[in-house]
Amino acid sequence: MPHKAFADPASDRNPHRPVPDPATADRVRAPLALALALLIVPGRAVSNPLYLEALRDFERYGETIWRQATHAGAPPGTGYWGDGNSSGNGGIRGSCGVAVACATLVYADPDAPETVRRLDQLRQALEYAAQTHVTGPYLCRDGRRWGRGWQTALWAGSMGLACLLVQDRLPSNTVAMVQRVVADECNYRAAIPPASGYIGDTKSEENGWNSNILTLGAAWLSGHSNAPAWLDAAKRYLVNTYTVADSAGDPLAPWITTTTLYPSYALENHGFFHPTYQMVGGMSLGDSLLMARLANPAVAAELEPFAEHNVLEVWNRILAPLLLDSSDFAYPAGLDWELHDFEHNSYLAWLATHFNDPLARWAHEQVARLVRHRQMVNGDGTFVGPSGGGFYREAVEARRTAIAWLHTRVNAHPTGPIEPPGPSFLHLPDVRVIHLRSDRGSFSISYKPGRVMAVIEPAARSIPEEAFLTTPRLPGILGLGQLGPPTDAALRELQTFSGGFQATLALTNGTAGWTLAQVFCDGHTFALIEVPYPTGAPATADPAAFIGGIENDPLTGGVRGLTWSGGRAWITNRSGTVIQITNRWVCVDDRHGVVAGPAGWFEYRAASGYNILGAAEDQLRFLPQAPAGVRWAIWFPAQTAAELEQHAAQVQWQTDGRFGRLTWPGRDGQLRTMEVNLPQSDPYPPYPVPPSRGAASSTQGSYTFDRVLDGRQDTFWVSLYGPTNRAEWLWVSWDRMVALSGATLWPRTDNGGYGPSYVRLLLDVPEPLPGSNPPPGGRLVYEGPVPPDAPLQVTLHPPEVATNALWLLLGAYDRGNTNQPRNVQVAELVFVERARAGTYGHWVLTRFPSDRLEQPEQVDPQADPDQDQLPNLWEFATGTDPLNPGSGTAGWGPGGYNATEVSWTIFRHPAPIGLTETFLQSTDLRGWSPVSPIRQRRIGFTGAAEVWEVVFPRLTEARFYRIQYHLEFDR
Repeated sequence: MPHKAFADPASDRNPHRPVPDPATADRVRAPLALALALLIVPGRAVSNPLYLEALRDFERYGETIWRQATHAGAPPGTGYWGDGNSSGNGGIRGSCGVAVACATLVYADPDAPETVRRLDQLRQALEYAAQTHVTGPYLCRDGRRWGRGWQTALWAGSMGLACLLVQDRLPSNTVAMVQRVVADECNYRAAIPPASGYIGDTKSEENGWNSNILTLGAAWLSGHSNAPAWLDAAKRYLVNTYTVADSAGDPLAPWITTTTLYPSYALENHGFFHPTYQMVGGMSLGDSLLMARLANPAVAAELEPFAEHNVLEVWNRILAPLLLDSSDFAYPAGLDWELHDFEHNSYLAWLATHFNDPLARWAHEQVARLVRHRQMVNGDGTFVGPSGGGFYREAVEARRTAIAWLHTRVNAHPTGPIEPPGPSFLHLPDVRVIHLRSDRGSFSISYKPGRVMAVIEPAARSIPEEAFLTTPRLPGILGLGQLGPPTDAALRELQTFSGGFQATLALTNGTAGWTLAQVFCDGHTFALIEVPYPTGAPATADPAAFIGGIENDPLTGGVRGLTWSGGRAWITNRSGTVIQITNRWVCVDDRHGVVAGPAGWFEYRAASGYNILGAAEDQLRFLPQAPAGVRWAIWFPAQTAAELEQHAAQVQWQTDGRFGRLTWPGRDGQLRTMEVNLPQSDPYPPYPVPPSRGAASSTQGSYTFDRVLDGRQDTFWVSLYGPTNRAEWLWVSWDRMVALSGATLWPRTDNGGYGPSYVRLLLDVPEPLPGSNPPPGGRLVYEGPVPPDAPLQVTLHPPEVATNALWLLLGAYDRGNTNQPRNVQVAELVFVERARAGTYGHWVLTRFPSDRLEQPEQVDPQADPDQDQLPNLWEFATGTDPLNPGSGTAGWGPGGYNATEVSWTIFRHPAPIGLTETFLQSTDLRGWSPVSPIRQRRIGFTGAAEVWEVVFPRLTEARFYRIQYHLEFDR
């Protein structure tokens, strides 16, 4: 059953909700909550009046960014909202977006006292946009004209819609100017086919917004000679907004020329699964059909099936399962736009009022309340407020709020059935996300490279005041700690059951190692066990694990309450407060509880300001007592502190040193269990191998090469030049063969970074070294980018044997910018070895995969992993493969004999270090004594082994011989 999402105003205060000091907390007051406490019932729409309230309130902000056009080349008697430029989101796009909001207010209430002012500003803004178009004679504030660009169909569509809504109240020459621009943009766009692309950078969004101008032109200017061509192009752009590769059975398949979605119908933009952009394509289709319906219902009817193409498929398959009970979407792979900007309100309005979708209508009615609530919290008419991206975001939300209201006014189903969300499960392997929704909240995992994270959001307590608690923090929860944030992940196993799922993931932590993560989620709890497997030095000094983002800002009440055994604290938003809690569990706001172990403490860090787009994000962190050891955590969303304390008492962690078992109370109190194999100690931990000498391609002043080998990260080398038109390099050498198992390059990270941006690591580079050119020769063992603010750690498995190494620096950051860097700066170089070349340890590292190194039954000298009756020590001494029983040999074989001598052939490791070889003889197989061959010589090679002939004297009595191997040291 769906949980309660709307509350009576009188009962909206939860007794467990902390009450802050009024002098310090920036809280939403009771009158605001009462103003929005509207019960939603089937057939009644509160969105319609709330949207108009919001648009009227926005006007006071709009007045602060209204400008008269007085620059050189400006159209006379005009003005604009924003910056008035020809490009960028704050120019024509933003101004025309606000124009749609202004025109909607005139359309909705033409007799309002403000109509005269609104129409005057509309005329000025429309004429400014029309006259500064490439078809007009005047210039934008930046001295340029706009138009015929990749996004200008969207801008012109907004301009045309604003004009269309009030054209009977505008001067005819203003309407003619706008229609001239619409026709020109239609001609430009109709000559370009819809774009195709779905991997990392979908073309769904572009095709959707490009349909705006074509549908508007075809409907509004249907008598134009080019209108038939625009109508045809409009159909193509509409139908190609949501497309998959397999169009079999699609009645519009002949029109489809693109692929904009993965086979699952999921969408990627900006390189990751992006629900915002998943929504935007469908939203733009609704915008286009709305424009056509307002201008020419007959043309709209012809376009309708094209505008509807795959909209419900995407909604039902992808976005409906991601809908939270707050009416916002879950963001399993994070977000790079403003959090809670609610710009999907026009999308939900389109689904509700056109398709009569009950879930969309439920969500739409709630999001309308959230839009108005956030605006009232801001207090200045803005929709997103000071945490957002400024005027541009405000203009976008004003436009979308206006269109959402128009949908409720124009479409066929302004009211209808309402259905809240129920349980759902979503696995999209093509974009690598998992999501589960239950009555307790939502649980998400992303395992895409660069987007490895988890999000746990408890169910909303009340709408709108207590709708949100956590943030989609990246990186978040998964794979954090001493190895550094996860850079990649592999889903090893996924099992689903009624109401939940269980998953095993292998998380890559850059070059510092990897982490095994086991997850069990039953819809009421989310349990996670992590087992780190380091392969080198720690990547970060911050050992915190399970870091989750907590939203704490005026939108969410302005304060967060923490409760633990015997303690409680209130955290004021943006206070920078840090609290450490030496307790096994902690509960945030009496509805987001975490239990963690096996030993450690919690830390809560409040933000000092707005630190993510749209919000202030605090951090709840767990610091394990053993940073490199196994750790676990269990989340209990939508549970009170009292309930959490009872659950925590039932959590057990048991281990025998080889296996770990976690037990906890899950759904309905049922005990749940997870088990993991625990890593054994690394038999060959890395140790540094300082170079004996080195050199640099150039040096600036006193920032000399020796600074990269002084063991200090606060000193650094600086090149004389930037690595743009010449190569810069750092070279080191050793006075012996080293078996490198890793290398770390620490860039100078101040001010956004001055270190290398792209490098190669070469070994055994021939000397002498060149001055300004890349060195010839050498063995390439690594090539790739370097982060501007973190060390680059390269792991080499198996180890690479070399006498010198060279970092070739092929690009650099200059205050984080890679364009024409002045120089390149490196703070420290570190090289590590796990065993010297030729030792038994080096042999193990070269012969065994990394996942077997911590298993004694695999790598011990007396172990026999391939079960060929030959222990590892024998196979090391004789140069055979310990994992291939077919490669085994007795170690020696018959040679020849004559009257005075007898010989054998034996197999030897080419150059063992730390190994002694002793020949023994016996007459009775009981007593053995050392004996030396009279001579021995190498006679050939076989595989990785040398073949030797060993000669003994031939005696009259019987003699037995054997070889004894002894390992003096292994690395």
